[in-house]
Amino acid sequence: VDLSRIKHNVVYVEQQKLGMILSHIMSNAIQYTDRGGAVSMAVVEEKVHNHHAVYHFVIKDNGIGISEEFLAQIFEPFVREKNTTMSGIYGTGLGLTITKGLVDSMGGTIDIASEVGKGSTFTTTFALRIQEQKQMSVSELDIIELDRNLKPKRILIVDDNEINMEIESEVLKEGGFLVDTAADGSIAVEKVKNSLPGYYDLILMDIQMPVMNGYCATKAIRQLEDPALANIPIIAVSANAFEEDRKMSLKCGMNDHLPKPVDAVGLLRVICKFIQHREAESTHADLLL
Repeated sequence: VDLSRIKHNVVYVEQQKLGMILSHIMSNAIQYTDRGGAVSMAVVEEKVHNHHAVYHFVIKDNGIGISEEFLAQIFEPFVREKNTTMSGIYGTGLGLTITKGLVDSMGGTIDIASEVGKGSTFTTTFALRIQEQKQMSVSELDIIELDRNLKPKRILIVDDNEINMEIESEVLKEGGFLVDTAADGSIAVEKVKNSLPGYYDLILMDIQMPVMNGYCATKAIRQLEDPALANIPIIAVSANAFEEDRKMSLKCGMNDHLPKPVDAVGLLRVICKFIQHREAESTHADLLL
């Protein structure tokens, strides 16, 4: 991933739609690139005017490539090059049809350059309103303002997707947190149940997981006998990003609901808010005693 040609790294955009667009194109590139090949993405900013900048998202692979004849119908649903199901032949399913619809709905464009046997380049372009304020890196966030004299904060990440878990872990470690992980809800419940009060400061909970989903895991934690364990802040981090999903998370006992893909700055700010609130409640209780 090459982000070196970005001058404004915070923009106003329909985040979920942009994430779906890039995910569909990237998945396609990986699917049609053999093992040992290369897939890259570059984001290029240009033409800043009237608080807007043009952003090109360029995803390139050196895979099987697409013929000129097939490019003309590539956004049609369920078409396949040479009308065959042979391995190594380009087919679209619904992914690129959905992608084109999302790009159009955001007022953008999508262009494809490809050569059989050499690979393809997909370029999506959008004019996005930029955020003019000073940009903040993770190291400059409020999270750094947490009292360093207190014990290190430990976050339990619950997610069955190893890539998501790795991304969240890196974000948290960069923010100065200790990290523990669980691959499904049942493992998370057992870890919390067998931990000492105060060992975990917050839990990041995926929703859709095997064995035990995030909703059930949260309810089980909330029913633990020890109040210090039962009341650990739990934040849903889920691809289910509609308002009804957020309401369901709150209804089952979670404290907040954040959409995937994870926004590092937003994630750390929310974590910081709940940990600081918990510290304040703890201090208040000590004063009452």
